[in-house]
Amino acid sequence: MLITSSTDLSKLQDTLIGVAHSEECSIFGQAGLEEFLRKHSLGEFSPIYGNYILLRKDAQGTDIETDHFGLSKVYCYKGVSSWAISDSIAKLTDFAKMNGERLTPYRPAAYAFQMKTGIGQQLSSFRTAVAEITLVPHWFNLRVDQSGLSLHRKAHPNWSPDLDASIDSAKRFFGSLVRSYLDRGFNPIILLSAGLDSRCTAAVLSSSLSSDQSSKIGSVSMKGAAFAAERELAEQLASKFNFSQIAGIPMERRPSWSDWRVAFLGAYSVFDRFPRFSLPTVLFGGSCAENIKPFYDWGGQLAGIPFPDIIPDDMKSEIYGD
Repeated sequence: MLITSSTDLSKLQDTLIGVAHSEECSIFGQAGLEEFLRKHSLGEFSPIYGNYILLRKDAQGTDIETDHFGLSKVYCYKGVSSWAISDSIAKLTDFAKMNGERLTPYRPAAYAFQMKTGIGQQLSSFRTAVAEITLVPHWFNLRVDQSGLSLHRKAHPNWSPDLDASIDSAKRFFGSLVRSYLDRGFNPIILLSAGLDSRCTAAVLSSSLSSDQSSKIGSVSMKGAAFAAERELAEQLASKFNFSQIAGIPMERRPSWSDWRVAFLGAYSVFDRFPRFSLPTVLFGGSCAENIKPFYDWGGQLAGIPFPDIIPDDMKSEIYGD
């Protein structure tokens, strides 16, 4: 996606990049959106979950929405005489170079790439390695019309403050989500260990699906002698929940260098939208918290971030303070 200050806004159309889920339905990519629009209006679809960018066109302009959790990212370039928005930093730098606009390195953001175990431990900032390019906060939508660009706060998701009601709603949605994947021909895989996180995921999956549907869920547990006892328990759980035990996760086609550059260069993310490079392996598990545990101590302060020696001392303080 690339929309610029010279784009003919009349040519923009309702567009879905990625996969979007509401409590009523799931839509997979542009083909799924076109199928949906043959029977419904776009106003009937209010997604929250997923990994998507959704363009809604009206008579005056176009609204650009992303998922509520920021998995899909939109960036904005502001030059001297032009602007552009895109889901790709590489596309924005190409736009700036083609139009003779400035590109100024922002060193603190560039040095952040040197941090080890970056996923889950990356700096919280809307700035990127290019000073003229910023990340649009995921709690805002963009509006593009004849007057230019504007930001509008998203409506807050109407989640119930009642814990039991929230759990029940999450269970219904999770079941609907998995059934959507099964209906589209995907066989999801659960990364199952003896840990509480993945056991909770397995329990919700099992309670949301029929026995026949559960049998289409693949189960993978950790290898190696050190995990023998845990693997045995995970296999017993898989048998109890009627999951199919498989040897490993199928390999996916990797992107070419040009594909990788467009999708990931400068983006601080390993999450990609469906199905940019190949049909995805749908994975469920409970390991996300493991990536964040070393990042904060019990006082909530930054603790022990491993900066390499290449970063100058003055830059370390600027990174911390960004």
